[in-house]
Amino acid sequence: MNTKIGKVIFNPETKKIIPCLFSKKDDWSKNIDYISAQSSGNLIDVTEAEFNKLREGHDITNTEYVYIDGKIQEYVEPLEVKLESAKALKSSELQKVYASEETWKFTIIYEPVQTPALLPLVLQSIIIKGFATTMQFKDKSGAKKMITISSTKAVGVLNDNTKIALALKDTKEAIELKISNAKTIKEIEAIDIQGEFSSIEKVITIK
Repeated sequence: MNTKIGKVIFNPETKKIIPCLFSKKDDWSKNIDYISAQSSGNLIDVTEAEFNKLREGHDITNTEYVYIDGKIQEYVEPLEVKLESAKALKSSELQKVYASEETWKFTIIYEPVQTPALLPLVLQSIIIKGFATTMQFKDKSGAKKMITISSTKAVGVLNDNTKIALALKDTKEAIELKISNAKTIKEIEAIDIQGEFSSIEKVITIK
C-alpha cells in the first residue's frame, strides 16, 4: 500500500504540488522538467493513494495540495488572499451593476401623463444638440415615445439628468471606497450594491 509509484513536482516558492506523475516505470532521464526539478530537489515520491488524492483534487474537488515539512497537506488559502479575492469579485459586480442599462434608467413625469423608464443617454444626446424641443425616448415596453417641450424646459431636464448621473457616479465611488477599506470578508459581503443604487431617486418632472 505504501509502495511509491513515481514522483511529482512541487513549486519551491509556493510549495504547491503539480499533480503530474513521473512514473517509476518510465525513463525520464531526458525530460527537461524532470531533470530541472531533480537538480533543484523539487521532486517528491508518492504512493498510488497519494497521487489519486492529488488528481481528484485537481480534476474534481478543486483542491490544491502543498508539500511542507516532508508531508503532503491540503492548501489553505491565507486570509489576506481570500480578502483580496472577495474585494476583486465585489468590484467586478460593482462595475457590471454601474454599467447596466437598468441602473441608468429613470422615470420622466410629463404632466399630466407619467411615462416610466426614460433612457437618459438617449435624452442627453438629443437635448445637447442645440437643446431641441422634441425629445425621443423609450418606455418600459420598448415603444418609442416623443414629446415636445420648450427649450427652457429642455435645459432643466438636462440639468436634472446631470444631477442624477452625478449621484450615480458619487454612489459608485462611495462603494469603491467601502470595498477598499473593508477589513473582513463579512464587511465586503454586507455591501449591498443594488440597494445603494436603488436608493437614488431617479425622477424628472416636466411641468
